Amino acid sequence: MTVARELTLWHHRAFGKQGASFKSGAFLPPQDLSKELRELQTQIEIIKNELLNASQQADSNQQLMELVLREKEDYEVLAEQMA
Repeated sequence: MTVARELTLWHHRAFGKQGASFKSGAFLPPQDLSKELRELQTQIEIIKNELLNASQQADSNQQLMELVLREKEDYEVLAEQMA
């Protein structure tokens, strides 16, 4: 056990309401918050890539729609010229 833990336990037993009957329970090490941060950063990168792909797909769809519209207009002009 660490010195800090032992000192804290002594303080609770010496000055706490429960006195010498104070039971601390097992030591639980603190959580590794950096693991959660790394997982969140990974999820953010995945979502960014998905958003980029969706944006590129939307741009492609927009270009395709513009080409189809231009083709339709060209056919209308051609039909008028043939008439």
